[in-house]
Amino acid sequence: MTKSPYTLEADIKDVLTSGEGWTNEISQWVSDSIAKSLNRQFSGRGKGRSRTLRASNLGTPCERALWYHVNSRSDGEPLDASTYNKFIFGDLTEFYLLGLSKAAGHDVAGLQDTVDIRGIRGSRDCVIDGMLFDVKSASSRSFDKFARGRLRDNDPFGYISQLSTYLYGSQSDPLVTYKDKAGFLVFDKQFG
Repeated sequence: MTKSPYTLEADIKDVLTSGEGWTNEISQWVSDSIAKSLNRQFSGRGKGRSRTLRASNLGTPCERALWYHVNSRSDGEPLDASTYNKFIFGDLTEFYLLGLSKAAGHDVAGLQDTVDIRGIRGSRDCVIDGMLFDVKSASSRSFDKFARGRLRDNDPFGYISQLSTYLYGSQSDPLVTYKDKAGFLVFDKQFG
């Protein structure tokens, strides 16, 4: 049976309830991916943050803040521990969800591939069964916006702009067979 991005949620739930599909190889892949991510996250501390315009910045709702991010000579206020923790938790969640996707028999490819949109670079999360996906962890309240299709009405982080930018930059990528659709794979960090 051929898998489809449209059955991803149900297929992941099947893995969670049955345990079927999860293998030692998937555990090792998730473990290795998390270890690389943690090494990357912790090795960059204390260094100045990048001042370039990136695809992930394009959804920033405040254009003034974006201008200062790119053009200011100051590093601004340092990030606090809880902010770093959110970034790390997001990475951990991403690899866990992608491991579940693999266990469910879906084709997971193009992880963190660089996308270039007229000189603006970014790293997309992944392509699952030919569809571009951005992986997110969200509070229950934010998760509800994704689940009920209300993100367009209230998108304070610019997620739709980011995803649209990655899709635009992936048009010539043969991994991406859905050229006019993309999706979010979202984890409710409060209720799972």
